[in-house]
Amino acid sequence: MRTAFVPVLLVCASTAGAPALKHPKPKGGELVGGWVRVEATGNVFPLPDRFPVYVTFTADGRYVRRHADDPPHPERVWSVDPKATPAALDIRHATGTDAQLFVAIYKVEGDTLTICGQHGGGRPRPTEFAAPKGTTFSLQVYKRVKPKD
Repeated sequence: MRTAFVPVLLVCASTAGAPALKHPKPKGGELVGGWVRVEATGNVFPLPDRFPVYVTFTADGRYVRRHADDPPHPERVWSVDPKATPAALDIRHATGTDAQLFVAIYKVEGDTLTICGQHGGGRPRPTEFAAPKGTTFSLQVYKRVKPKD
């Protein structure tokens, strides 16, 4: 009985000091959180001062957009390919079709998020951060919303 007990103790002792498994950072984790739009050009609605646009990317893949204190727009979902060059972002209505797909590229630099994209499945994804006249691209710049203490 003593010989069977010793190996069990050795296994328990060796695993107790083992480091915990680390969970990988979710794809696009740098997007997670709240953002407020500070600049928009190209094929976008005007950016009135009294209606800032807020967006939130959640860790579980939900995307919420609202204007000022208005109720949020219908829920959307997002996914990214951060290994693409530039990094790719897709946003679609949670129950939507490809026609409601927003294909974009994005970059995060500190507390600044830049997104360039267009609506409509089957349309090409932008390859640079520009919204030239004659295209349906929009270029939007957001600042991270700091949580209130």
